[in-house]
Amino acid sequence: LRPGDWMCPRCNFHNYSSKEKCPQCSTPKPPVPMPVPTPGADAPAAPAGGDAKPRKKSKWDDDGSGGAVPDWLQDLVPKPKEGPKPPPGVPPDKFKIIKLEGLQVRALIGKGGETIKDIRARSGADIKIDHVPQDPVGTVTIVGDVEKTEGMI
Repeated sequence: LRPGDWMCPRCNFHNYSSKEKCPQCSTPKPPVPMPVPTPGADAPAAPAGGDAKPRKKSKWDDDGSGGAVPDWLQDLVPKPKEGPKPPPGVPPDKFKIIKLEGLQVRALIGKGGETIKDIRARSGADIKIDHVPQDPVGTVTIVGDVEKTEGMI
């Protein structure tokens, strides 16, 4: 409630200070505004001296776990993204994924695929290109001698 608001003495309707009569029962605004009840005024007062007992904890209270997800909900929570893992049997230093712009992917493939075929033959690495012509970015996966192949690309 705001200062100046008043309660109708007849129907107990809350009226704004700008109203001169109650819209519910048409009772005119009293000359002396009635006291407006404050929320919680009818609640018992706390004992003097600060001897109030602390509230008992429930299972919904924060237990300080910092928002940890319970075990039974773990399968519904998205896992943090990890980087791409190499295929089984391939050491991590022989595997790399590179993101290239569409123009770079087209240049890497070359006319009729001759550029990528030449790089595959000279490096001995397995190179896979994942690019749809409408996408602005494509991925190149290298399995083999990463340094040598990257130098050729």
